[in-house]
Amino acid sequence: MGDQFKPEQRHLLQKAYAAFYWSINLGSTASFFVIPFLRKSFSYSWAFGVPGIAMALATFVFWLGTRRYLRVRPTGDPYWLWKVFWIFLLTAAVFLSNAVCIKLAMPTGQRVLVNVAAGLAVIGWVTQKFHREVDQRIGPVPGAFFAVFWYALTKAAAGVPGEGFWAPARAKFTEKSVDDAKSVCRILSVFALVPVFWSLFDQTFSTWVLQAERMQAHFFTSDARYGGLGLRRPAEMGEKLAAHTNAATAFVWNQLNPESRQLITNRTTTKSELKQTLLTELNKLVMSGSSIFESNRFDGVKLSGESRVLVRGLHPAPGANAPPGASDAVSVARLNRLLLDDAFPNETMPLYRIGSEEMLAMNPILVMVLVPIMTLWLYPLLGRLATPLRRMSYGIYIAGASFVIVAIIQTKIDAGKDLSIWWQTAPYFVLTVAEVLVSTTGLEFAFREASPSMKSTIMGFWSLTVAIGNLLVTVVTRLAGHILGGGAAASGDVSVTPTMFNFYAVLTFLVAIAFSIVATFYKYQDQAAAQGR
Repeated sequence: MGDQFKPEQRHLLQKAYAAFYWSINLGSTASFFVIPFLRKSFSYSWAFGVPGIAMALATFVFWLGTRRYLRVRPTGDPYWLWKVFWIFLLTAAVFLSNAVCIKLAMPTGQRVLVNVAAGLAVIGWVTQKFHREVDQRIGPVPGAFFAVFWYALTKAAAGVPGEGFWAPARAKFTEKSVDDAKSVCRILSVFALVPVFWSLFDQTFSTWVLQAERMQAHFFTSDARYGGLGLRRPAEMGEKLAAHTNAATAFVWNQLNPESRQLITNRTTTKSELKQTLLTELNKLVMSGSSIFESNRFDGVKLSGESRVLVRGLHPAPGANAPPGASDAVSVARLNRLLLDDAFPNETMPLYRIGSEEMLAMNPILVMVLVPIMTLWLYPLLGRLATPLRRMSYGIYIAGASFVIVAIIQTKIDAGKDLSIWWQTAPYFVLTVAEVLVSTTGLEFAFREASPSMKSTIMGFWSLTVAIGNLLVTVVTRLAGHILGGGAAASGDVSVTPTMFNFYAVLTFLVAIAFSIVATFYKYQDQAAAQGR
């Protein structure tokens, strides 16, 4: 996208990348609302199929505009095919060695050592071949980043003391290629801590969702509408009830009057008659005024988070106090309706609600609100205080504050407070401010600071920080478990406790301090960026 701007338009890159990120989150918002509804109301096939259709349509629209795009020819790498082959060879060697180790029933520790040895053997062979090819050259030639960097790294021990890390590469590659590689390494020194930020940000998809499951969902229906249960597959519903597939279906069957049972089992009953009969009986059960829940009755049913919250309120454990108003008629009707939705997930039309899954949409919605405000008003107002690296530093500090808020919410939940899911709006707002400061700025910084021949490489590394962050989530959780003295996190499971959230906050603040120190010593190549423009 950055190639579409002329040199005199570079000051518009900040707004362009903000608009790009805004459009991404528009799609995210739609998906968080639509996909859970499709899954609950229809099937996983539709939930996966609709995004596929949307991506195909987006690709077609993108193709329609190709004639209008300014396309900069890539500098190219004559050895790209060899690199693909080497990566394939390395992957194949590790997979093959691992398969042999499994076949020989080797312990995990030995298997890891063998796999590492196989990988190092391939890397050593490839490096030796690479050295022979480069050393045979007469005079410096252009080289891509990985070629220049790898040659300098592997020849460092054989270099002349005092000449510097890049001296071996300067003898075989052009001065421009070496300078471009150096510029990439300088930017990567800034990117090094960003994966930790993303690993903590990704807690919104794990621990924050688990916290939301213990909070009261918001239902888009009036109290009277809890008895307005809808059916998608009345025939399948009737078959399940008549077959007594589990304790829940057997219970519901026993609540039906004899005439309705006979009508359901009668093969001559029309579809409309069957549907009307089931709706009448089931909605009567929903509005009966007493809870249909018993633990042994719904043992084989996967209860939703909203159902579990209501069960804790209406059927508290021995010694526990139910929250005020938990046993009112509205709560009972809501629980009955949810239990039927859970027991017959493919047959009923579920209540639409803002629950733990839908709450994830709060992040992209806030992104769409905050990006224009921060880009068009806040950054110009801050001036020199809003240089790219300063913005990213602010963002990481602010992210730490969001975990403090989540820890406070978790403390209230653990104390027995019955909190609305809207309480999570506060930490989502704070974390989204942090995301805008880090993510959109990182894209802008990567493109503005990279040399022309390295822009694609740098943008790829920025995407790699997100991927590494996703992989680090489990590592961070295990680390938290060991530091905090065991618990679920010690085995790699996520843990939802105030202590855990405070640990994440402290870790985020430490990363922010380290990032601020690195950013302080960075020298900008784009002087306009250094001025916050």
